[in-house]
Amino acid sequence: MRIEGMDRFLNMLKRFETRTRALAVVEPALLAAAEVLRTKLATYPSQVHYPLVYASEKQRRYVMALTRKQGPYRRIVKPSSQRLKESWTTEKVGDGRFIVGTRSLYAPYVESAEKQQPMHKASGWPTEKDALESVRRSAVFERALEQAMKKALSGR
Repeated sequence: MRIEGMDRFLNMLKRFETRTRALAVVEPALLAAAEVLRTKLATYPSQVHYPLVYASEKQRRYVMALTRKQGPYRRIVKPSSQRLKESWTTEKVGDGRFIVGTRSLYAPYVESAEKQQPMHKASGWPTEKDALESVRRSAVFERALEQAMKKALSGR
């Protein structure tokens, strides 16, 4: 995420006597932005769109064979599911650093800009780049940071 006006921002931070106090102001805004990103990535599209778009004939044959064996696809929670929606987390990894991620092995094929399969794109799954751009456009970080800075500078 790119922050506009970084020079002005850094000058404002000089008003705080310590790095720790400055981080105490900035980190809640970073966490807010990270949580909005996590929420966007964890939101399923409304429904599967037909006809499905396949990456290859081989993939189409595999899905058709699986459908004949298991029946049509239904979004249900199986005990073996990696539960993509619930797997997205936000983790603090250092001063002023947060990671939004998942341990789901199939997530890149659903939500990665580089590996997303055509059927998931056609169904409306966002990529991580789409979600990040949406967060950037929403200005959630800037608004949260502005509120935190006003509160900190007013002494409350």
